[in-house]
Amino acid sequence: MTLDFFNNTKKKLIDISSALTGAPQIRNDPQLETFKLKLLELSKVVTELRADLAKYAAAMVNSAMQSAKTGLDFLNIYRHSEARQKSITIFSDTTRGMDKLATEIWATQFDQEVLALLDKWKLQVDVLIKRTNGAQKALTKITQSAQRNEDPSTIAKKQAEFESTRSELRELVKKELESRYTVLDAVLVRLMEYQLEYFSRTSSLVSVLDKNVQAYRKRFPKGTTPDFALAAAAAASTPSDTNNSNGASHNSQIDNESEVCSS
Repeated sequence: MTLDFFNNTKKKLIDISSALTGAPQIRNDPQLETFKLKLLELSKVVTELRADLAKYAAAMVNSAMQSAKTGLDFLNIYRHSEARQKSITIFSDTTRGMDKLATEIWATQFDQEVLALLDKWKLQVDVLIKRTNGAQKALTKITQSAQRNEDPSTIAKKQAEFESTRSELRELVKKELESRYTVLDAVLVRLMEYQLEYFSRTSSLVSVLDKNVQAYRKRFPKGTTPDFALAAAAAASTPSDTNNSNGASHNSQIDNESEVCSS
């Protein structure tokens, strides 16, 4: 009976592969192919999501960095206007604060938590793909051994090991696929938390700009464009100039503002 079992095992292994010419041909196990296909699809999803989130985080960092650069640009442009130093310094400090916050959240915390989680997930899926490939190679060797009429008992032992591995892979792949939305939920919720934290804290930072904005809008309501000649004359008039009948003071200030525009 034992001999019949070995012979039947060998026959099954030989029968699973045949070419049109009738010569033996190695075929992939259908179950393993299904496992691999599903895992490759999942790996692609994780890879693409990771890349998109990395781009998103980088864009947030770059945006804040450019904002800080703009703040420094205005700080330099307004360096000759003493009356504006306080407000422009507040603006520049605010943009630098946003830059620091973006680096803290999107370049450090987001990378260490969300992107790291996706990297770990991708590695886990890749390990299963590698194990699936290994199982297929083992089946190929078993089939080749059967074709060479090697020891039936050895072949039967390897066949049993293969079937055990395939069953284990079936459960692991099933569990991996069923848990994918659980992992995605964790990623999505953490992303939303980072967004809430970042925009809440940046909103607090930029709130100090409201006073200067409102003061300007009292003079020039939104939607109106100040006449450049009148605006320049108004900018040249300081409280001390108002009571000074000497036009030299006005000319000096206007010349000074002209230097700012040309610098």
